[in-house]
This record gives sequence, C-alpha cells and structure tokens, in this order.
Amino acid sequence: MRVSKIALGMATGLALAALVAGGTAAGASTTARSTSAPGPSVHTFGDIRLSTVQLPRPVLPHIRRVNNTTYLSTNWSGYAVTAKSGYQTQYINATWNIPSVNCANSVIGSSGQSEVSNWVGLDGFSNLTVEQDGSTGICTSTTSAPTYLAWYEMSPLAPVSFSGVNPGDAVYASVHYVGSGKYNIIFTDETQNSGFNVTESCPSGSKCLNASAEVITEDPGSSVPSVDLPDYGMINYDGARAEYGTHLGTLNATTYWNGPLQVLMEDPSGHVMSQPSALYGGQGFATTWKTSS
Repeated sequence: MRVSKIALGMATGLALAALVAGGTAAGASTTARSTSAPGPSVHTFGDIRLSTVQLPRPVLPHIRRVNNTTYLSTNWSGYAVTAKSGYQTQYINATWNIPSVNCANSVIGSSGQSEVSNWVGLDGFSNLTVEQDGSTGICTSTTSAPTYLAWYEMSPLAPVSFSGVNPGDAVYASVHYVGSGKYNIIFTDETQNSGFNVTESCPSGSKCLNASAEVITEDPGSSVPSVDLPDYGMINYDGARAEYGTHLGTLNATTYWNGPLQVLMEDPSGHVMSQPSALYGGQGFATTWKTSS
C-alpha cells in the first residue's frame, strides 16, 4: 500500500514543475535552516509553491498519561504508537480532507493567530525531535478569510510552508526514514494533482530516534493563549499505517509498537478543545473541534 501511495505522490502523470535548491530559492530566507547535511532539494509539482508565510514552530506536546492507552495534551489530539524495545517506527502515512476553518466562530490568540495543523510524523510523542508534514488552516481575524498551507518540518528547525492547497482537498502525507539519518517526506494534494517531495537529514545536534509515530490534529506554536485552536469542525483521517523495516501495519498492529495511544486535547483549565473518536479498523478516526480555549 505504501508503495502505491508513494507512486501516486511522485508520479501523477504530471512532470515536476519545479526543483528548488535549499538556500538559493526565492523565499528561502523565510525558511532558513541548518542541517547536518547540505540543504535539501524540494521537488514540487502542480500548483504547490514555496510560501513566504512563516508558520510558528510546533511545540512538542505536554502529555499526561490517564491510563495505558489514553493521554491528555494541551496541544495534540489524535493517535500515536511508540516503538517497542529493540524496534523503531520508520514510516507513517495517512490521508484526510483539509478541513474548512470557521474564523468567525474562533478565538484569535495573543500572537494574532488561530491555527490548526493536521499532520503525520515520527518521534515527538516520546522524543525531543519530530519529523512531520501536513496541512494548516490559519485565521488572523474573525472577519477575514483563512489561509491554507501545506508544510513539512524537521523539529527543532522552523517549518517550510507551501501555498496551493484548499479546504476540502483530499491529501496524502507520509514520513519515511530511509537510513543514514535521512527522511523522505511526501505530501500529495490528490484533488489538485500537486505536491512536494523532499529528503531531509536529522538536524545537527538532534537525536532522531524513530521512537514513535503519530497522526495528529494540533494547536501549534505555544498553544493557548498564544495560538488558539480555530473552529475546524471535524476531520477524518484514514489509511494510517506505520512500519518497522519491511513490516507495514495499522496502528493497532502491536507486534512492533505499543498502542494505539489516544491523545485528547485540553486547555490548561481542563476544557476539551479537540476530541478524537474511537479508532476504526486500526487505521481511521476523526477529531472534532470543541472550543478554541
């Protein structure tokens, strides 16, 4: 399944529209970054282009364990798995439709933004790094139209954002550890026949352990009250798969990882902000917006 999805992301019948060399492309100054290897080449196709919008750096979750399978977080909701001793989580993917954000029914944070990110990633749940990509909806006021972006990030470095995605678009995202400290990151907008493909190195000075895999709805940045969670309605994730070596399985295939671990988003006062549903088929679930803060 992963191979067919990657084929879809890399070869949709369109030629690659751009090859952007890291550090020399237009807009590179807005996504300046330093890795343990020379800057990556970002292959884009279709209408997706590097964006000048600077996204806030996602913050690793403040997680509190409720029981063996349920956790509370101030900025994450969704599902995660953690690698069992002696194993790694080397791949994660999922599909979703970019949710339409209702800015009029949202609270704008003290940073001037209300933002929701939907993504897949490795690490983060149980490590100080995270390798991830996904989509974001941003409100800067309750009266203006939201902005929608695709992006990838090698935390703790800043996200790299792309324009050209729209609410309702069906998207696919994956992160794959390919060895030698490198990660292949793919985002495909299947509605627009566009996307990006990049291979990045673990940031210099960081330890990317491939210790967990996640499919997450996030209130990014410093979270409430800096960046409040906008009304995104409900988002359905599907086709979630994790992998160790050649062993690809759903989130409830527990031979190589612990889980699935459900993560519920609450603000510091204990109000539920984003609620994940039960996991169905080991690979699908929904998160539902409850409140901005």
